[in-house]
Amino acid sequence: MSVQTLMLSVRILMTEFPRLVSRVESGWKGVRRSLRPKSRLGGQGFAGSLGIKADTITKNKNKLKGVSPGLIFVRVDSELRRWVESVRSDPVVSGQTITVSSEDAIPAAEEACKEAPRKWRNFSYHWSTQARHPSAPKLSSLGASMAAALALAALLPFLLYLLLKPIHSFLWRPYRLHLHFQAQRVRGPPRRPPSGNASDIRALIASAQSSPIPSFHHDIVSRVAPHYHAWSAAYGRIFVFWFGSRPRAGHRRSSVLRAVLMDSSGDFEKTGFNPVSRQLFGEGLVGLKGPKWVQHRRIVSPAFHMERVKCWVPTIAACTLKMLEKWVKNGENSYEFEVDVHKDFHNFTADVISQVAFGSSYDDGKQIFQWQEELMLLVSVSIRSLYIPALRFVPTKRNRRRWSLSRKINESLENLIQVRGRECENSQNLLGLMLSANKNEGEEQIGIKEIIDECKTFYFAGKETTANLLTWVILLLAMHQDWQSKTREEVICVCGSENLPNAEDLSKLKLLGIVLKETLRLYPPAVALNKLTSRNVKLGKLNVPAGTQIYIPTIAIHRDADTWGADANDFNPSRFSKANAHYTGLFFPFGQGPIICVGQNLALVEAKVAVAMILQKFKFSVSPSYVHAPMLLLTLQPQFGAQVLFKRI
Repeated sequence: MSVQTLMLSVRILMTEFPRLVSRVESGWKGVRRSLRPKSRLGGQGFAGSLGIKADTITKNKNKLKGVSPGLIFVRVDSELRRWVESVRSDPVVSGQTITVSSEDAIPAAEEACKEAPRKWRNFSYHWSTQARHPSAPKLSSLGASMAAALALAALLPFLLYLLLKPIHSFLWRPYRLHLHFQAQRVRGPPRRPPSGNASDIRALIASAQSSPIPSFHHDIVSRVAPHYHAWSAAYGRIFVFWFGSRPRAGHRRSSVLRAVLMDSSGDFEKTGFNPVSRQLFGEGLVGLKGPKWVQHRRIVSPAFHMERVKCWVPTIAACTLKMLEKWVKNGENSYEFEVDVHKDFHNFTADVISQVAFGSSYDDGKQIFQWQEELMLLVSVSIRSLYIPALRFVPTKRNRRRWSLSRKINESLENLIQVRGRECENSQNLLGLMLSANKNEGEEQIGIKEIIDECKTFYFAGKETTANLLTWVILLLAMHQDWQSKTREEVICVCGSENLPNAEDLSKLKLLGIVLKETLRLYPPAVALNKLTSRNVKLGKLNVPAGTQIYIPTIAIHRDADTWGADANDFNPSRFSKANAHYTGLFFPFGQGPIICVGQNLALVEAKVAVAMILQKFKFSVSPSYVHAPMLLLTLQPQFGAQVLFKRI
């Protein structure tokens, strides 16, 4: 059967489905009416009654004689119920009815109402199949068969829903969207239900990461975003691929994407995370949307204002000095030694974020960082696969480990908050601001769980982003000795060869500033951004339906020759000098627009202080053991570490 024939069949079925349900329900009601027994007095039977045991009725003051065991149905109204309760200490009627299960009990039921006013003496009854006494008549085999058939008919709409829901989600709706884009001449790789192109992406990434880049060049799009590189070459600057049943529109027109990133109308939302990813970030700022995101952003932003970040420069310098002394010690005080800077920069940034944001130290949170790194590896595998909700509850080995790590991280952060909370309560660091918000009343209040989730976010993001930036800038300066020399001269001119950098010095380090920008252009922390259309929108000439993800390839836009020139893949910091600074809106390593990274000031100040102090004390070059293999693992990092040779000055 062809896809078109299948889609037509589904369409007909979806159209006729509501009519079918309506017919089944109408037929069911008719059968129920025909089977309902008539009352002795000509009235219809009734349902939903409340029954009590007949042997309980015989215990009343006015005992009912000749009542056989079972249940009695007597229809009464609220006035009769109130009257019965007023004349009996143990009421016969506790609801709207009394229940009957055998015809022998009907006289007793009539007797129960003799004392009532005449207008209440008429009643109706029907047989109870739910609470039938063993001596009561049984349903015939025909009746039982009919009941089973009716039960099946009642379940039919639900069964059809279970069948048609996945067909609609994974076949019919994607097919309609495919036709929508095809009509606009937008092509893409063939979709493979139910995962879309997720398996293709995994295969391309695995192939790309199977071998390193042969030389130290920076044209790395084919390695870190191989699906985008392959499909944009095959289908053009605008194409569509699929992740599950949701389309992703790959777009490379800079002017259009700038509008998407800067949008404040609500047409383009954050895509959010699936529940597996939330184990890493929780309901923190990275994963929140809408009013909750606005509230949390308003609370945490003051902790990262530039004036406050400048106050942390001495702390950052002290952490850097501790790291450099460790390098020398591990190198046995020799003139030349090798360091895997990627690993050490992670420890350094973890120490900094612990002190400046939470008032603790790296040692306090060391185990948390290690657990987060392991959890990141598990989460990175899951986000490249199709998310199936039920599978995260299956106790597989990987799931059990994720649950265990998530539980340990939450418990450790809760303990850390309790220990550090009193000291930080009146502080203006991140933890202090969140604890103050916890005591607020009204809209600005956040709970302890929300504080824990924000701690998870900033422990992870505050460490990963800056550690990777430092790794790539040291590698680039090690590869490009001319820029290393020029930047060192500036640092020594501004700070001296022995003095620690201070906040005033940082604003004077212009060359170091453009070196960091060029590093972020070539090696941004996140290689792509995703936005979700909340309604039907127009991107240039392209009509995009609601629910489509817009894939923004940061790493490709940062290398667009139309914007950056023929040397877009070369390391050339001078492109960011004032005379050439015309890249507004096209350079967004920390995101862009309303949701730009709240911690970018801390990341840049941290990097400036650390690189300046390294340049003061060492000359460095790439180690022969280094293999150039950038890899995407939530963030962009070296696959085999970053080995650098240092020589003491």
